[in-house]
Amino acid sequence: VVFGRYIVESEKTQFASINIKTCNFKINDFSKYGKLDLYFDNEKVASSISKFNKTITTGTTYEVKNIQVNNGYILETDINSLKGTINSGTEINLKFKTISYDISYNLNGGTISNQNKNYTVESENFTLPIPTKDGFTFTGWTGTDLNTPTINVTIPKGSYGNKSYTAN
Repeated sequence: VVFGRYIVESEKTQFASINIKTCNFKINDFSKYGKLDLYFDNEKVASSISKFNKTITTGTTYEVKNIQVNNGYILETDINSLKGTINSGTEINLKFKTISYDISYNLNGGTISNQNKNYTVESENFTLPIPTKDGFTFTGWTGTDLNTPTINVTIPKGSYGNKSYTAN
């Protein structure tokens, strides 16, 4: 009699561990400054972004393209820094600066006080002061966007560009 030994190998089960790392990709309200297109893995995912908040898998490529800056602002961010691969520490910052515009006055021998000599697109509304000149009556300002003399000239918030006015 021969005794034998049987070995039954149990089935081996292997487990694959899947670890998907994500990060939150957020763009705050951008509409004040302009428009842009956002691409993930070379596909446009958003355009004219006002707000964007999405969970993205790390390793995804991103690129910000077609930035159109609104009047009155300058983009100070190096546009070459607006593309790359998302990782847990990815941060994209767009830095803007307001442009300062000049206001010049030709007073024709008159005087004014408390005049604004410059402003930005974010400056609150302001009205040009009324000049005085001995022996004369002020009939209004002419100049930027004014062909006929206008006494009360208000520069509204959101305006841009250098301006020039002449007292009449």
